Amino acid sequence: MQYSNSGGNILAASELLDSILTRFQRGAVISELESEFGLKRDHLFYLRNINSKAIQSLALMVNARSAVTLNVDVEKLNLLLSSCVNANNADVNALLRNVDANFNGLHAIEYTIANQYIDLIYSELDLLLDASKQVKFNAPPKTLSLLSGLTGLKKSIVPFVMINKGVFTFDIDLTAFTFALRAFDAKYSQVNEVISLIKMGADFDFVKTYNGYCDVSIQYFKNLRKIFDIQTFSTEKLAVKKKLDIYESFNGSLKSEGTYKKAVIQAHIACNVPIEIVVKVIKKFETEIELDDEILESQLDELHRLLP
Repeated sequence: MQYSNSGGNILAASELLDSILTRFQRGAVISELESEFGLKRDHLFYLRNINSKAIQSLALMVNARSAVTLNVDVEKLNLLLSSCVNANNADVNALLRNVDANFNGLHAIEYTIANQYIDLIYSELDLLLDASKQVKFNAPPKTLSLLSGLTGLKKSIVPFVMINKGVFTFDIDLTAFTFALRAFDAKYSQVNEVISLIKMGADFDFVKTYNGYCDVSIQYFKNLRKIFDIQTFSTEKLAVKKKLDIYESFNGSLKSEGTYKKAVIQAHIACNVPIEIVVKVIKKFETEIELDDEILESQLDELHRLLP
């Protein structure tokens, strides 16, 4: 959650995505979420099947287009904050008992969003301590004033009260959201191919040359190898028969699959060895064949020279 560059909106793509995925995990169906969030069925089908590791990247692309913003009913929020500020100990204890009775793990994502919003406002209060800075406050002045009067337990109950009274909702620009999803899907397909090759044990040259979509930096390659615990592979301890099997599998696949990349991947699958090993074995055999051809050609030349 963050303010837009203009400061006029609170960008909340990550919070929306987390809310939708949480609702799916609770057993919600597409039709329920259509009416709850105002998204189209195609959007929700796509999000239901998205890989969890891609959520943050998608959120960044959605936020870049300001497609999802958090709409806060400031008037309602200020009334709630005013009640919390003026609450006595008995009121606070009553609210805490209500929280204990009515809130559970099912409200975790809603609580997180409300708490993040409060933290966002409090971060502006912190700026009041530095008089030398030129500060532009994005939060409503009345809200800032009321929050400055909250401490301890009173502050801790604010997110629960916000959830209970329905203070915030999501505003979604469907056109911008659709564009972001399409752009992300294209980018994700590219990166996913790179990740797939790395997980199959391909070396840097193979990944860079045959991922088919995008440029890959050596640092990115090294980082992903560490993440997936992929080692550098050697053919030294590989049995001769295994090497022959790999090369035969590659040649057989090359005839049927038609491309070098597909044949290498097929040999990787068939022989259960990393792509890096497959490539090294192929290069070794082809080098030896070329060397044998050169030796044979040299011997024939010498024979022709000696013969009358």
